Amino acid sequence: MSDDEFDVLEFSENDLAAIDHLMTKHSSIIQAEKVLHNVFGYSEFRLLQLQVVEQLLVQKKSALVLFPTGGGKSLCFQVPALCMPGLTIVVSPLISLMKDQVDTLRQKGVAAAQLDSTLTWEESNQVKDSIRNGSLKILYVAPERLSNEGFHELIADVHVSCVAVDESHCVSEWGASFRPEYLKVARFVKEIKADIVLCLTATATPEVAKDICEEFDIDYNSGVFKTAVFRPNLNLKVLQANSLDDKIAQIVPILRSRTGPAIIYVSLQRNCQEVADLLNSAGIPGARCYHGGLTVDQKKAEQELFMQGRDLIVVATIAFGMGVDKSNIRIVAHFNFCQSLESYSQEVGRAGRDGFPSDCYLFLHNPDLAVMEGFARGDTPSRRSVHSWLTEMCALGDNPCDPGVISISGYRQSADHDLRPTQLGIMNAQLELDYKYIRSLTPGYLEYAIQATSSQGWAEVIADRSHEAILIRKRWKVGKVWHTIDINSTARQGDVSRSVIQKRINRWEINGWVRCKVAQVCNRFAIVKPLPSDREEIEMLADKIYDLAVRREEKDLARIHKVVEMAVGKSCIPQFLSKHFGDAIGPCGNCTPCTTGRATNFPRPLFSTNIAPPSAAKIKAVLDHNPVRDDPRFLAKYAFGITSPRVRELKLSKHPTFGSLDDCLFEDILKAFTIQCDACFSTPYLRRKPSVVSSSQLKFGSKSGSELGKIKTETKAGAKHSGKPYARS
Repeated sequence: MSDDEFDVLEFSENDLAAIDHLMTKHSSIIQAEKVLHNVFGYSEFRLLQLQVVEQLLVQKKSALVLFPTGGGKSLCFQVPALCMPGLTIVVSPLISLMKDQVDTLRQKGVAAAQLDSTLTWEESNQVKDSIRNGSLKILYVAPERLSNEGFHELIADVHVSCVAVDESHCVSEWGASFRPEYLKVARFVKEIKADIVLCLTATATPEVAKDICEEFDIDYNSGVFKTAVFRPNLNLKVLQANSLDDKIAQIVPILRSRTGPAIIYVSLQRNCQEVADLLNSAGIPGARCYHGGLTVDQKKAEQELFMQGRDLIVVATIAFGMGVDKSNIRIVAHFNFCQSLESYSQEVGRAGRDGFPSDCYLFLHNPDLAVMEGFARGDTPSRRSVHSWLTEMCALGDNPCDPGVISISGYRQSADHDLRPTQLGIMNAQLELDYKYIRSLTPGYLEYAIQATSSQGWAEVIADRSHEAILIRKRWKVGKVWHTIDINSTARQGDVSRSVIQKRINRWEINGWVRCKVAQVCNRFAIVKPLPSDREEIEMLADKIYDLAVRREEKDLARIHKVVEMAVGKSCIPQFLSKHFGDAIGPCGNCTPCTTGRATNFPRPLFSTNIAPPSAAKIKAVLDHNPVRDDPRFLAKYAFGITSPRVRELKLSKHPTFGSLDDCLFEDILKAFTIQCDACFSTPYLRRKPSVVSSSQLKFGSKSGSELGKIKTETKAGAKHSGKPYARS
């Protein structure tokens, strides 16, 4: 064929774009597979990992990954991070998990680091330098770091290719593990203009998955990658027990015949050592403990021992297990009820990651349900607590030492308004994200302490003639080793902002002249728009916040009852779980209902509605020994046996009346104490003006307390309890 006979192919712009897309896809995947093999030592991707990598590198679109525990989620962002030009930021809630992953990546030659409170000043500066010069590829941070102004400044000019959000189900307000900080992650991603976002979780229902996609602008139809939540090598068993000793008696022969490590989960810290001791006494040596009360070093030692051991047993709270990459765990036992199907699924998923058969046991004991319900109700504030907190926030206004900023101790607010820290954080987040009144800033400290690093460095501090340096030296309290500075009083004395004082002290530390430590942390919020000042407006807003807290409590209780429904029903447990998470499977043939063909028996019916209302005598006994009359929910929680900051401050938990009504329905107890509180005032509780009263103003034996105790304690005749399902009998 001559040249003039040769057909010349012409391509449109769309054709060229399509060809370019195919070539890009090919080269990107080849690069990713090389990274997978050369860096991580794997010959190929498994399950849906390849499709996720294609979504990020080829389609350049965000994604949500729903893989079970041990399903290979981390590789879905670690491999693309080494193929993309910029920085990948990984948001993770656990410092220990971040450190483990960073250590593993560094051993493989990956430029990875974490930025957290455990780093020394020198280590922190090294990480920041590597971010600025572009040498760092993967950075791990906690969600709280994203509210830090200094961190925003640090990455302002950095190209962020991807933000990977681990445990992303925490973003869903109606999920099992809602954390308000995660709502700020979505805002952060938008503000820094990250190229893409990858959300990862092992536990998300279809509803929660939709929430995640909505928050992070992920296409729910094309950007969600999901594998089955249940692994068929897990045998899920339910055992009924009458006491802790009964649980020990049943688990001992199981542990004796085990062929690998085991985890036993308990609800309370105090039970960890008790169960471990009972196991050791029963001839199961070497049972270890792991819970939130251990120091960082103790936790690390226990985790390393478990990782290295061949058949160790650890008794732990739910704090243990996240990030534990041990594939041969043969037994996971829950000595108490789980808080949700999500928690149960995640925890049993730590067994049998190597694919070999593993057994999971859930013990059912009626009193354990009260503990879980107490957890659910414990975070719910009273209406009065919400009103008094919001009244204070609106009255604080501007801080002359920190212009345009509200500064307040979260610890003091928690004690003064009887708010658990978790709920206080949620309410602050509502003011910030739902109502746009404030924006959280880097927490501040009320007190700094400095120590000379050398005589030469101290001479430089003394020679500093700046206005703020003179102020600091004038106001500091001289100690034998440390000089302490009250930041606010020093700033007021010199008519400067607290940031000026802080920057001067930080400058001395950066220059190496002093060592610095801080104390008395305070929350700081920028005022975005004026907070309400009208009493009626404050009360309306407080009611909205309170109503949402009650709805959240109802959701938490429903999740606990769903676990009960799964455990005592006749349905196949894996089938029940899979349906909850949007999967469809047939009966497993191995779980308790499948092998027995019946529901688990209980000594008393768990769903009984034949529960007597609280007795007038017990109501009176609580009131006789408790000075509080302005807060029926507080009294109800006290009588039900739920601790709170106010209970601890008034030292009420050791009295016999604490928890004396834990065999009644909480709704009935709350109704009874609302009647009693209303009897003390001419205005019913729900319509009374809230006041800001600290717990320290209420004392046992006070005149007001003893007089208010002499109130009529008879409940209305014929009052009926709610008779809600799944109540304790």
